[in-house]
Amino acid sequence: MLSLHKFFELFKAIFALVYIASTMGLLANLLIPYPRLEDADEISSSFLFSWLALYLLTLLFLVLRPGAVLKKWNILFISILAIVLLSIVSFLWSSDAVNTISYAGVLALNFLFCVWLVNEYPISRVVTIIYRAIFIMVACSVVLYIMGYSGVLYYDPHGRETLLGTQPLRGLFNHKITAGLYAVFGFLLCMSLKRGVGRIAGCTMFAIFSILSGSSAAIGLLVIGVVIYSCIKSMLYYRFSLGVFIAIVLLVPLTAVLTFILAGEQLLSLLGRDPTLTGRTLLWGWGIEVALQNVLLGWGYQGYMGTEHAADYAQTIPQFVNYNVPHFHNAYIQIFVELGILGLMLYLAVYFVVLARLYILSSKTAFNFNCYAKFDSFLPLLASLTLLLVSSFFINTFFQYNDFSTLLFFVSAVVVTREFVAKCTYCE
Repeated sequence: MLSLHKFFELFKAIFALVYIASTMGLLANLLIPYPRLEDADEISSSFLFSWLALYLLTLLFLVLRPGAVLKKWNILFISILAIVLLSIVSFLWSSDAVNTISYAGVLALNFLFCVWLVNEYPISRVVTIIYRAIFIMVACSVVLYIMGYSGVLYYDPHGRETLLGTQPLRGLFNHKITAGLYAVFGFLLCMSLKRGVGRIAGCTMFAIFSILSGSSAAIGLLVIGVVIYSCIKSMLYYRFSLGVFIAIVLLVPLTAVLTFILAGEQLLSLLGRDPTLTGRTLLWGWGIEVALQNVLLGWGYQGYMGTEHAADYAQTIPQFVNYNVPHFHNAYIQIFVELGILGLMLYLAVYFVVLARLYILSSKTAFNFNCYAKFDSFLPLLASLTLLLVSSFFINTFFQYNDFSTLLFFVSAVVVTREFVAKCTYCE
């Protein structure tokens, strides 16, 4: 029989797992009908109450564990708070102040959850909980798909099928593209955490899920993710300096962007793909034009899409008539629009500091047998955040109020903050 203490510890672990799964779309999938009706504006009350319960539990656990508040706040932690606070105070100039306050408040609560999680468990346990959440979500999705459960299917408005000729799978996630991205994160975590048959079985399942999602972006990101993981591991093995790592991280995506700008249309035409990437390039052009109208501070966090200005502008573009555009399908442009050049530069500065510190921690633990559990945690975090730099050109997952990718960034940022201020930095 479980003691009260063990029951409470088990409850906290389950809470953490459910919370993480929910940021990947679990609650939305279970509590909001799909496909949604065009005139269904009201969100399920059970969905809202479920999230409210998770937020209240987060605050309760923080109160019960005063040590969850970092003892020494360094410049990195203050910078992360500054980004969150900038999102909140942007309601002062937002085009939609109510939306800004609501969603920025949710963003702040998710940050508090990450602070609690990293201070509640060692990094190896945190990464294991994240892996288990993704594994369970993907495994259950595949099983339900095989059983023919329609709730895990994705209804493509363009009627596109997967490479296998089947209907796309979104699983228990919120969208097939983000589902594929999370499956890639799971793949990278499995590469680091598992060995032997477990690694082969896990990676195979994540790869199959990516293919069944029918998202070409997910399949491409799977290949890119494996390359990134292998390259980082090789750089650590050959003891490449931090400067070389940052230079490569900067040069590779910049080269890809320049190639796309100069020859993207021709390459896509040769491959038989839509030169606009299913309208993405049109959205990017629109986003840049809108961002330049409020360059310094932007339109407010989550304060542009959904406004009359955005709706009226969308109607001037033939491809978006009668289409409710949710975002610009590019995280860099999205932050530029919402928080201006100030918010974008601050976010990217913090992001690269987190990457740099993860690389340092990975290099410090890579050749220390006593610290290898930490290395197995730092490496997939580093690879996943590096992959996000690439995926964010096509997917809006950088700084979303309730998205797992943002949660992953917050966790990584709090980890390197805590590790760097600890007396025993690399082996506790």
